[in-house]
Amino acid sequence: MMRVKAMLKIAFFPVALLSLALANFTALAAEPAGVVLEDMSRSQLRAEIEKYESEFYRVFNASVDDEKYEIHCARYKPTNSNISARACEPNFIVDARNENVISFQLGIAPQLTPADLRKGLGAEFEALTKMLNAELAENDYFRALNADLSMLRQMLAEKEAK
Repeated sequence: MMRVKAMLKIAFFPVALLSLALANFTALAAEPAGVVLEDMSRSQLRAEIEKYESEFYRVFNASVDDEKYEIHCARYKPTNSNISARACEPNFIVDARNENVISFQLGIAPQLTPADLRKGLGAEFEALTKMLNAELAENDYFRALNADLSMLRQMLAEKEAK
């Protein structure tokens, strides 16, 4: 009896995740009634961009075989600011930054600037670009998310320029 319950829990978990994924897909695909994108405020556009980015990276991460190329978003507070920001980065940048901080703290290497850190990761960025382009070429949903995300970002840029 206990073994059957454990098996049901194991079988239920993937079904629950699939249900959540489908619910997220329908939530993104259906525009709320009465909402006109042009009438959205900057904060509403930012929230919409965040939803689309999360879905975009979720779809991309599902297609990646190597974890170091997965992209994750996190909130942080920039230096001298109380306003949080959001950054989406591949794991290889996070790992390189962490390794550099540890090396600096141990006195093994100088602390690199973000630009210097990125320069040393040229091969990884090239591989990431190829993976993103391959996913865009193969996946219609991913391509649609990319187009919608570009449009939302353009709308936000236009609102912020005014």
